[in-house]
Amino acid sequence: MMQPLVFFNGQIFTGSNANAWVEALVIEKNKIVFSGNNTGALAYRSPQKIDLRGKLVLPGFNDAHTHFAEGGKSLIGLNVRGAKNLANFVRLIRDYTHRLKPGEWVASWGWDHEGWPEKRYPVREDVDSATPQNPLLLYRSDGHVALANSLALKTAGIRKAFPVRGGEILVDPKTGEPTGILRDRAVHLVAKHIPGLPRSKRKAAIQAALKYAARMGVTSIQEMETLPEDFELYLELLEKDELTSRVYAVPLPENRDKFPEVPASDFLRTGGVKLFADGSLGAASARMFEPFNDAPDSTGLAIYGPGELKQVLQNFHEKGHQICIHAIGTRANYEVLQAFKDVLKAAHNTGRHRIEHAQMIRKEDLGLMAGLGLITSIQPAHYLGDRRWLVRRIGEKRLPLAYRIASFFKARIAVAFGTDWPVEDLNPLAGLFAAVVRSRDLYTPGEGISLSAAVRAYTAGSAFAEFSGRKKGRLLAGQIADFVVLAENIFEMPPEEFKDIPVVLTLVDGKIVHKTGEARI
Repeated sequence: MMQPLVFFNGQIFTGSNANAWVEALVIEKNKIVFSGNNTGALAYRSPQKIDLRGKLVLPGFNDAHTHFAEGGKSLIGLNVRGAKNLANFVRLIRDYTHRLKPGEWVASWGWDHEGWPEKRYPVREDVDSATPQNPLLLYRSDGHVALANSLALKTAGIRKAFPVRGGEILVDPKTGEPTGILRDRAVHLVAKHIPGLPRSKRKAAIQAALKYAARMGVTSIQEMETLPEDFELYLELLEKDELTSRVYAVPLPENRDKFPEVPASDFLRTGGVKLFADGSLGAASARMFEPFNDAPDSTGLAIYGPGELKQVLQNFHEKGHQICIHAIGTRANYEVLQAFKDVLKAAHNTGRHRIEHAQMIRKEDLGLMAGLGLITSIQPAHYLGDRRWLVRRIGEKRLPLAYRIASFFKARIAVAFGTDWPVEDLNPLAGLFAAVVRSRDLYTPGEGISLSAAVRAYTAGSAFAEFSGRKKGRLLAGQIADFVVLAENIFEMPPEEFKDIPVVLTLVDGKIVHKTGEARI
């Protein structure tokens, strides 16, 4: 018979409003059976009693919005996230391409021209000399803009620009020729020609992602746009007891019925469907009521035509699927809310439908969002990177509408936190930092929240968003034993210091999946 595992002498944040802090936890099998003081925990008869030495314990982080397998690919393949300028970007590509055979695709993402001194999109001429025999498609960090080299455009049959519904092929204003920059649905014209990775490489990418998640203290991930072939690998890892993070897979509509049946499991589930209402602020393709300040002829892109959005939402709602819809701009969020209003009518949102990102939303729309019972799945760390160019894009007047956090809490809207990894790093502490430090922001100081509220959004809030709030997200008796131990107590230090504090121990299902020497276990 398995003996209880006792953790005592800790500073344990349970996430509960009634009893937020305790000293000790007792685990039997994969469940917490006791959450309270040292005396009560040490009364359990067990040879396994672990002194936490005053360290901080938090519920395991649950990232509500990732592209997990893609993040894994970025760990084992070409990584251009750290490019400091255009020349460095090209050099990274050239060095990587030298290792490939002629004809192999160069495919990755992570570049961000806004952080370069050139402050311009790269174009195909910039990278053609580095990839003379290899087609290339590299996504910008937001995933809504991509750079294709000349060989990739040729492979896709793109010799000149043409209209693309929900997307755009950018052209050189002098020559009228495609620059290689593609926006939103235009990216798919090239992406569909990229052969799938061999199964061994896909598996290696997912295993790398799982290892990284454990190191970051992420015990559950919600993956948007999960591919059937990746889901099969998650299932294989589950069957081998090698799935070290819980996975809630949300596919695109075309893949919704392609997943294999899985036995009931708290480790691997499919849920809902991922939809898009517009593009992104970074790509200047978010659907807005007013034009962008730095693109006065554009109000962004609409993915659906008039009346079409309501029909799509109605279809999936009636089928009982949770809807997770990407909406960034003010008009996109308004149109999504109006469509949901018609679909849900007086019905309660039992489907726990979600708006992913909700980056720009008007104050008058918050009440409708709350009344419909919608969940907002947001990524606080987006603001840290995007604020470099945000004023230029939308102007100071619209800043109060952007990247809301506290406004959702005040409106009593359910909030789940995530990262959008690999758009942002998977590190949850960066998201906590971003949520707390907003109280000092020059333009939107009212959007900061407390650290305890941020932790709850990243744990219990995310669990609620995937129908698991009764099983995980809090360190209470009866909940699953997923938790993390940090090297230092982030509640006792300035936000600037805690974003880089390491995780010394990660437990998933009562089992250690990551530990450092400092854990002393």
